[in-house]
Amino acid sequence: MKPDIALIMPIVAALLTAPLGQANAADRSKVEACAPCHGKTGISRYPEIPHIAGQQPDYLIAEMKAFRRATDTRAPTRHWNRRREPIMDHQTLGLTDTDIDVIAAHYAAKACVLPKTMSTATLPPLAQRCVSCHGDDGRSLIATVPHLAGQQQQYLENQLRAFRDSGGKAGMERRTRIDPIMGHQTVILNDSDVVELAAYFSARRCR
Repeated sequence: MKPDIALIMPIVAALLTAPLGQANAADRSKVEACAPCHGKTGISRYPEIPHIAGQQPDYLIAEMKAFRRATDTRAPTRHWNRRREPIMDHQTLGLTDTDIDVIAAHYAAKACVLPKTMSTATLPPLAQRCVSCHGDDGRSLIATVPHLAGQQQQYLENQLRAFRDSGGKAGMERRTRIDPIMGHQTVILNDSDVVELAAYFSARRCR
């Protein structure tokens, strides 16, 4: 069932406006658990960890559930969207669907960070494969597809390689990312292509 973000937003508004001591302690702790890596406002200080501020809430929800499935023995092993990463596997293990909705809405409501150097470059030829889903400028109009504009370049490189190199695996390795569309799109990329695409989208304006 698709989460109703409109129903979750009032909860998030309360978290954002209430004094720290008055906010629901359980909700607040789930949101704050993301801050050491992703930053208090969703802006990460670490190049291999993504910014999540201003990201598509439906996308954040889908990815947290993908991590959670990795450690759930009851989940289907051949789900189309599979991810494994030790820290995120652990962080999402005890989250309910409501927890995930609240976290996603909280960070989606934050302002994304503008790149330090914003690109005026024309779209690289290979990026033509990306724009039908992610948008010409890296700002997606599809709810379940992430914005790429302004994202950490190293993170984008790592994810492109993960999609490219995880194809056909069982999805139970320590770090994998399996998605049929992205697996098909990245199979032709060499490492130079990966760097070019990541550099282009990371330097686009996120707003």
